[in-house]
Amino acid sequence: MAEAKKEKPVSKIWPVIKVLFSTASKKYPMFFVLEAFKTLVEIMQPFLGIIISPLLVDELCTSRNIKTLVTYATILILGECVLILLVERCNMTLQKYQMRMDNYFSMLLGERSMGLDFQLTEDKAALDQLEKAKTGMTWYSGGVYGVSEQVFMFIGNVVKIVGFVTLILMHAPWLLLVIVGYIAINSFITSKRNSYEIMAFNRLSRTNRLFGYFGWNIIDFRYGKDIRLYDAADMMTARWNKNTDENISAYKWQADKTYSCVLISSALSLIKTIFTYYYVGRLAILKVFSVGIFTQMISAASALDATLGGLVWNILELQKRCNYAYEYVKFME
Repeated sequence: MAEAKKEKPVSKIWPVIKVLFSTASKKYPMFFVLEAFKTLVEIMQPFLGIIISPLLVDELCTSRNIKTLVTYATILILGECVLILLVERCNMTLQKYQMRMDNYFSMLLGERSMGLDFQLTEDKAALDQLEKAKTGMTWYSGGVYGVSEQVFMFIGNVVKIVGFVTLILMHAPWLLLVIVGYIAINSFITSKRNSYEIMAFNRLSRTNRLFGYFGWNIIDFRYGKDIRLYDAADMMTARWNKNTDENISAYKWQADKTYSCVLISSALSLIKTIFTYYYVGRLAILKVFSVGIFTQMISAASALDATLGGLVWNILELQKRCNYAYEYVKFME
């Protein structure tokens, strides 16, 4: 247990992916095929609007040919509908796989628990590790589905960033520098926020076990006679209140720590947005490019900002989720 605490969360990513993905791929190989297809569709989604919208705007500002306008609008609307339907369909099927895999990994965990040496069934460290494995694979990491979503989203975001950067470099290169600077600062803030959430998990892992015990196990009618026999109602209520206070305290600590990070991120986003509209709008007024390209640059900048932020979030979220799921991997060793 002491060694596990010294390990950095980033070092746990590969061991978790290796164990979870290899185990899941043997049981449900089509899950990863579907994830890859959904990622491809999600890559196409922002580029459809970014490429078609400028053509539509420029046509409105120039010849206004009805046939051309209708064609562009049809491509944009139908394309968006088809892509959204494909993503939603993939999500529905993936969520079915999620339930199946959650049950499958719970079964593997149950088999491992039943195989523990008898003396470990009352060992506090072993029971704590078991509870961490359960909560790490359900509440916090999201299991194979939660980890794989971050991995595939990361890949998709990298591909999208390459496309957005290419478009911006062609027309407004200084805008790219501002966005990258904003993301660099915001990444540091997000990293701090993420570290607080990981620390909060360590605080909650013990109280969650007690929460399950007091909230579900002990209130079973089978134990009612024992509580009455030993006149333990007041004691159990006091213990429940104490554990609830500890839970609330842990969540409050997390909220207090992350609140300032949220405020700073919002302020940075506002400054970046103001500069984006000023810089791109000035270029459009000076007729460096058309109104259609103006809309394209605004869309591309917004999409790049969101995607870069999403990429950073993917990395930190993957690190966090694997940090949680690592408890399952440890227990299954």
